[in-house]
Amino acid sequence: MNVVDAREFYWAAPPFEEQPLFRAPDDVVAGWVELANLAQAELERFGIPAAVVTDDSPNALGSPAGVQIIVSHKRPYGVILDWEPALAGTIEYKNIVMKQSLTSPLLKYVTKANEVMRQAVLSVLSAAEFGIATEISETEHYYRVLSAPQTPMLER
Repeated sequence: MNVVDAREFYWAAPPFEEQPLFRAPDDVVAGWVELANLAQAELERFGIPAAVVTDDSPNALGSPAGVQIIVSHKRPYGVILDWEPALAGTIEYKNIVMKQSLTSPLLKYVTKANEVMRQAVLSVLSAAEFGIATEISETEHYYRVLSAPQTPMLER
């Protein structure tokens, strides 16, 4: 499998304001989809529910609870990990989000717990020898899957 490092696109692409439609080529995205599917299979073998979605798929916002493995053909590019708590589907949580209640104890709890779950997922993939990376900028944290292991864990 030939997977292009998504960080090359992230840092080389023009700023969003200058070229908002810049997208990774289809063959590059196909490699990222393959990588995302391998990560999903590994997580599910370990008992962690995971779904692969693309950043432009209609079901991206209604994905089931668990790991969201997002294949992004635009910024931030590549295979990005996120966590969707079952709690996010509740009326109480949706009301807090709609009100933009940043001081809500529930929102603070979900934010902290999501961070813990993302780190746990990265740790599991790292133990399985996937290439992973965490990128922290002023406004975002990206949890990336960069490469698959040379030999799958079940074949070792």
